[in-house]
Amino acid sequence: MQILEGVSDIRDESDRTGMRIVLELKKGSDPSIALENLYRLTALQSSFSCNMVSIIDGQPKLMGLKQLLQAFLDFRCSVIERRAKFKLSQAQDRKHIVEGIIVGLKNVDGVIDILSKSSSNIITSAALRNAYNLSETQADALLGLTLRRLTLNESKKYMDEARLLTEEICKLSELLSSKKLILKLIEQEATELKNKFSTPRRSMLENAV
Repeated sequence: MQILEGVSDIRDESDRTGMRIVLELKKGSDPSIALENLYRLTALQSSFSCNMVSIIDGQPKLMGLKQLLQAFLDFRCSVIERRAKFKLSQAQDRKHIVEGIIVGLKNVDGVIDILSKSSSNIITSAALRNAYNLSETQADALLGLTLRRLTLNESKKYMDEARLLTEEICKLSELLSSKKLILKLIEQEATELKNKFSTPRRSMLENAV
């Protein structure tokens, strides 16, 4: 059994609120030396070595801590860029459809007339495209609306949606064009994860008074 020099007494003051171990030093003992002995002779502080080999671009690579952190940061940047590009594509596609619906609602009488006179969806789609300069996707979206929805005054609803989509597209485009904004978002998301999943430290080392 190792003897800690300079220690006169050890007390276990742990209770239901937590663990507390008190070491009393002999008169004239140096607290810093006693602490170093605790680190050296007990499990208060442990050290271990790591072989930090990572797969980078499909190849194994031995990396230091700084390189690992940089690789993780690069990975997070690529994830956010891919996510933003996907959301941007979705918003642009939806806005294109909504703009076509708005055109149809503004010309609802003409759209209903085309619907009533056409014998098939193919003919109706072509007629809508020719009459209002719509794309095939926009014309098909109009065909997907029921007659009841066409006759309701829903222009404001779709105009509000188009406005929100425009704002989202601007934000996503700005994010993709700025590395600074991407890094700021990484920091923000890391903070949110910390606040959601972090737990208080379970042990504390305090200086006795």
